[in-house]
Amino acid sequence: MSEVKKQHYVPQCYLRNFTFDKDQTYLCCKDLVSGSVFKPNIENIAQQKYFYDFPDQDDSNFQVIEKTFSKIEGNYATYLKRLINNVQSGYLLSPNKDARIITKDLKDAFSLYLSVQYFRTPTHRRAIQDMMIGTVNWMLPHFLEHHAPPPPEGLNVDDIYAEYNEEYAPIHHAEFMFKDETIERFSDLFYNKVWVIGYCTSESLLYTSDNPVVKHSQFKSPVRGYGLGSPNIEIYFPISSRIVLMLFEEGLYRTQVRSEIKEDCIYELPDEYIRYINSMQVYQAQRQVYCEIDDFNLVDEMIKTNPEITSKDKPQIVMN
Repeated sequence: MSEVKKQHYVPQCYLRNFTFDKDQTYLCCKDLVSGSVFKPNIENIAQQKYFYDFPDQDDSNFQVIEKTFSKIEGNYATYLKRLINNVQSGYLLSPNKDARIITKDLKDAFSLYLSVQYFRTPTHRRAIQDMMIGTVNWMLPHFLEHHAPPPPEGLNVDDIYAEYNEEYAPIHHAEFMFKDETIERFSDLFYNKVWVIGYCTSESLLYTSDNPVVKHSQFKSPVRGYGLGSPNIEIYFPISSRIVLMLFEEGLYRTQVRSEIKEDCIYELPDEYIRYINSMQVYQAQRQVYCEIDDFNLVDEMIKTNPEITSKDKPQIVMN
């Protein structure tokens, strides 16, 4: 039984589109925590050893999540290449911003891949853990006061709290993704957005990261505002150094976007828009930002004004 040790939460077939060498093996990486810049093999980034493996595996569940994602990635690589080819043939070879690049089957496929990518990263695993342990610790005082024997002398109820057992993180992560059809339900949320292809025509290139599906909303609410189904939500997923999937909530598209950006078509990105998209990759990365070239000036500027970006425990707004 073959064993996969390095388990990627961002697929190598995706990362290849941000490499600088002819073999599509190496890219530039900025580590937000250490501040270092290096040029790693894509085999060695956006992965952790045994990231998806359950404790106490047996033959029935041996690397089952890794195998599931590997099957999905086989199809993903095909559709990813096809979408990039559509951009090249439908726009670059004979420039036509009105050419429809996103077909229904591409939209079907990428809705699934976006949902998988959105949830499979350490960022979302940590959010799931925080949600679970936060709920338990919120309920614990009531339980101890009304349903448990008195604590030992000298110990206050406020001193008792739950801690998370990291050993079970892969199980809880998998349950969240695959129980109650979470992946499928969120695929529908992606599908029902207005889709546009952004393209970089200048020398500026797109970043990606170890948490590449990023989102933003100008709708500020203490309760909602950042979920995939929220009003005014924008979602960005770079698929190469020059191409980005841009998804808009329908109301936002209709009231603020439609006049200059056509659905399913190409939008030529101004430099300030590229900077805006790249800034979201920096803010929402778990730890690493990737680029085809060694140009992380924007990252350094952002760190100067927002040093919390470099924290291992920076807050993430990721749950919906």
